Amino acid sequence: MSDNSTLPLCVDLDGTLVRGDTLQELLLVMARVSPGRLFCIPFWLFRGRAFCKEKIAEFSCQNWDPSHLLWNREFLAYLLRERERGRRLFLVTGANRRVAEAVSACLGIFEEVIASDEKTNLTGKRKAQELVARFGEKGFVYAGNSAIDWPVWEKSACAIVVGLSAAKIRQLQSVVPLEQVFPLARLRS
Repeated sequence: MSDNSTLPLCVDLDGTLVRGDTLQELLLVMARVSPGRLFCIPFWLFRGRAFCKEKIAEFSCQNWDPSHLLWNREFLAYLLRERERGRRLFLVTGANRRVAEAVSACLGIFEEVIASDEKTNLTGKRKAQELVARFGEKGFVYAGNSAIDWPVWEKSACAIVVGLSAAKIRQLQSVVPLEQVFPLARLRS
């Protein structure tokens, strides 16, 4: 088996790098700073999930500090070690680009941000297609945390799992080798 530790490591944001959901964080900011804008959300959703995320980020990011996020500290420590070894890290997320860029600037460890924009909600199969287009099938390692990441893991050379149940981890092992597992119990500490 080849050494996958030299492959680019593509890292999901919500539920993986951070324990929560950045969209929920931004909604709380919007509710505090500009509560009237919350009434726009159904109209933004009518134009699509990606557009809605864009508008929420547009109105909330300037009043939001990503340094206060609840980081998955064990996983972040792993990423810092990998970066120190010279591994290329990419923040690859369904979160809006503004959010991802703010997180990337806060941490200073990612080579590039690949994220949703006002037209594309970069999750699931779309995320898998984007990563295959950039790195080739089996040309990257992907770190994720949920069922929506399954299509990405199927195209990756190896998986890093954050917070999946033991049963889901066993299922995933039949699809792709595991580089590292960060179990649910570690997320609660």
